[in-house]
Amino acid sequence: MCFIAVAVAVHPSFPFVVAANRDEVFDRPAAPLSFWETHPRLAAGRDLVAGGTWLGLTSEGRFAALTNCRTENVSPKSGDQSRGVLVRDYLLNHLETRTAIDARSIETLLGYGGFNLVAGTTSELNLLCNATGFSSVCSQGLITLSNTPPQNQWPKTRHGKVEFSSLLEQSHDQGTLVTRLFDFLRDPSPRTTGLEDSIVDPKESHQRVLFVKGTAYGTRASTVILVDQCGRVTFQERSFDSEANCFDESALEFVLEPKPTTIRS
Repeated sequence: MCFIAVAVAVHPSFPFVVAANRDEVFDRPAAPLSFWETHPRLAAGRDLVAGGTWLGLTSEGRFAALTNCRTENVSPKSGDQSRGVLVRDYLLNHLETRTAIDARSIETLLGYGGFNLVAGTTSELNLLCNATGFSSVCSQGLITLSNTPPQNQWPKTRHGKVEFSSLLEQSHDQGTLVTRLFDFLRDPSPRTTGLEDSIVDPKESHQRVLFVKGTAYGTRASTVILVDQCGRVTFQERSFDSEANCFDESALEFVLEPKPTTIRS
């Protein structure tokens, strides 16, 4: 089960920070992080089955990431449309999708399985959950998501938020922060306390761990993104196999395009 942590206007040197794990079946084909050949301003991995993506950033500063979401009444299974296409279309600035998400009009986003979606710019993000109708906006603070609605976090998201915040406070330079965030994402140890054990199904160990190990399903990719005060982007991804071995690393560095200014006479 996926994990996404985002910090907006929290770190003094990096006003936008992302640390995320993508959990998926290992036999689903995917391309690693790159600039897309057909859309060279889009940096993202790619689902080679439906053509979408789980997380990406554009050179214009649009960001989006998504997890499956489940409740007692909403299944995490796919709907008529792939959820990854929703992320892709937002990043590619498709008018209908972008307008609905920026207005947080969840009721117009039909045909998808249950999802949590964080989408917007590196300075302001929309958070939407179609499983519960929840929505909010964040221009400063921390967001942590997994596969349950934002209002009902699992131990991995609750403790992960505390650990993520601590790493941001303690890591001042880029190299240290990147290293510590990847170590954080790679940790398979359970996040739990005695009280939480009573509300988490013992069979659902993924509710407690950030890095999920499994032979058929588990953590396939870890992603770290840093954007500094000048708009310089460090975007790195590590890919893992079914034995939890890192077999590939991708890294992109680019500068966000400056926003156009209005010249008044």
